[in-house]
Amino acid sequence: MLQRVRKIKNHELNQLLELYKQLNPDDPELIIDNELKKIWHEIMEDPNHYCLVIE
Repeated sequence: MLQRVRKIKNHELNQLLELYKQLNPDDPELIIDNELKKIWHEIMEDPNHYCLVIE
């Protein structure tokens, strides 16, 4: 089975949070509000941060 690694896309925040929820069910649920969108944008625009996904 071939898997592909790629940088996460901007619109995949919701899927990422769903994965975190599955992996950490005791953590509080994060709601995508303006503050979280701002933080996500900063992460995505920071050349020193990479969020990778495996397909």
